[in-house]
This record gives sequence, structure tokens and C-alpha cells, in this order.
Amino acid sequence: MDYERATRFEIGVLYESIHVGSSSSRWPLLGRSAVRGEDSIHTKHWALLFTTAGKKLRIELRPTPEGTIAIQQTRYDSQSIQSFPVGTFTGLRSDLDDMIAMHPMQGGEYSTRYNNCQHWLATALMFLEALSAGRSGRSFTVTHPARHSSLLGVLESRDYSKSSGILCHRVNMFLMTRAVLAQAAGIPVVAGGAALFLIVDAAEWKDRSTFRDPRIHGLPN
Repeated sequence: MDYERATRFEIGVLYESIHVGSSSSRWPLLGRSAVRGEDSIHTKHWALLFTTAGKKLRIELRPTPEGTIAIQQTRYDSQSIQSFPVGTFTGLRSDLDDMIAMHPMQGGEYSTRYNNCQHWLATALMFLEALSAGRSGRSFTVTHPARHSSLLGVLESRDYSKSSGILCHRVNMFLMTRAVLAQAAGIPVVAGGAALFLIVDAAEWKDRSTFRDPRIHGLPN
């Protein structure tokens, strides 16, 4: 893919089932298997797939063994990979790197409930749209509005007013819970006080995941 030539990318989303693997670290390895339907997508791993001229670039959040967020890019030159179409982006290959660099979750702490691959993907689409509006010669078009809206549904208005453009991550109770991950890594889980823990944790993460919608407030400097 040419970094300096304007290119039209087809944007798709991949949904994959998640399997906990064994690991000696405190953060278990995650195995994946592709799914062909859109049932129960909030229990799945999400990844973006950019396709142009038969070449494909997969971009996704992958938690590190230390429990932090890393972004993985994988290039495919000929493999047939089925994704669900979302829209198109016309711009430079380097724009995708810029989108990753300015993403508010970059380098943060991973959480299956509050700071996961689904939150990352939805926010990435917002930043790519804002980047397209703010740079000459770029364009972003949503070709499947219902799917696009469903993906962005993992985000919510921080003060319940969409016009403010202050967003945060919606709690995901359907992806693997922190308790499941901890058990898989051999960490004992205490049942007592679990409800209070979730309430406190959710309030903390709502504050930590708050960001300005770049489509309204513009890209960060």
C-alpha cells in the first residue's frame, strides 16, 4: 500500500469469537475464530479491515500480557477474508497511522467491560471521519448506516446530551468479564461485594474513558 498516494479503502468490520487460552502471565492469551453472522456481536472481538486493490489491512486492539492496550496491524496480500461492510475512506495510508496515534485509548489500560476492542473500533471510526473532514483530499462515507450506528452504540454521551459532544464508553456486560479473565489466569475471585465493585468501577471508568467527539470538537492538536 502506497503511503503517499490517495487511495480508496473499503472499510469492513470483523467479528470473531473469543477463546481464553492458557498463559503463565496474569493476562491470558485470547484465541479467535471468525463468525459469519451478526448475532450477539457484543460478545465478539471486533477488528477493522481496510481493503484496496485486493490488498487488505487489518487493524485491531490487542491487550498485552501486562493488561495494557496495543494496536496490531496485519497486512494480507491475497487471502480471502470476509468482513461486514461499513463504509469507504479515501486518503493516504499514513492517515490510518495518524488515526491510531491520536486515538484516546492509545497506551491505556485494557478492560473487557470498560475499555475494550469494541470501544476502540467505534472511536477509531469517529476519528477517521473527523480526519477526513479536516484534511484536504480525504473523504469518509458510511455505506451501511444501520451497521455503523450499531458499532457506535458502544459509546454514550457523558452528560446525556448528544449536542455536547462529550462521550464515554458504555459498559459492556456481554464480553468476557474481568472475573472470567482473572480465573483463567489463576487469580482468585472474591464473590462478596461484587455488585458494589462493579458500580464503583463503572463510575471510575466513565470518568477515565471520557473524550471529546472529534467530529464536533475537531482533532486533538
